[in-house]
Amino acid sequence: FNNPLYDSIVQPTHLFKLIGLNIKQKHYAQAIEYFQYLDERHPEMMGAVQLQQWGLCYQKQRMYRRAISAYTRADVLQPDSYWTILHLAQCYREMCYEEEAFKYYEVAENMKPDNLNLTLHAAEMLVAMDRYEEALPRLHKIDYHHPESLKSVRMLGECNFSLGRGEQAVRYYERMMTEHADELTSKDLRNTACSYWLMGERDRCFKCLQRAEA
Repeated sequence: FNNPLYDSIVQPTHLFKLIGLNIKQKHYAQAIEYFQYLDERHPEMMGAVQLQQWGLCYQKQRMYRRAISAYTRADVLQPDSYWTILHLAQCYREMCYEEEAFKYYEVAENMKPDNLNLTLHAAEMLVAMDRYEEALPRLHKIDYHHPESLKSVRMLGECNFSLGRGEQAVRYYERMMTEHADELTSKDLRNTACSYWLMGERDRCFKCLQRAEA
């Protein structure tokens, strides 16, 4: 865009077509450059959809702060867009801003209460913030509908263990050892051992520690 003739030659409609092609071909950096030009020269053309696309290009490039800026502008123009809210949650999560991520996941979850992936993501953010008691209802909901889910069972064990509820924690850890024996990590086994210790089950505790160190 160093050529001064671009102001008269390049029209927004042409640039939007180029942006669409670049996004389709995953040339996000080039699409970002076109969006920057449009935002500087033709800001009136940057509607909610365009800002969502711009944010997505930044997100694909792992430029999360800039993605959030674009998504926030889109949210102002088109409030309560599930798509925008979900992508804001994803960006904040990537930046390890669990509080902000949880807020947006919670809004998205309220929009789509039957989407258990959102319930899981919201629970994950609560666990990351050590808000175990708040995470439990969401995790129980997932476990009720999908008892085969390793993630929810693992977090149920972790939450109960962190809350000092050894018996409940052991129940979930034993389920993992039975139903997901090939997927256990050393952390799972150490947590199980500590839960047994809380219950006074010393022999089982040491056996789990031995497995964790094997």
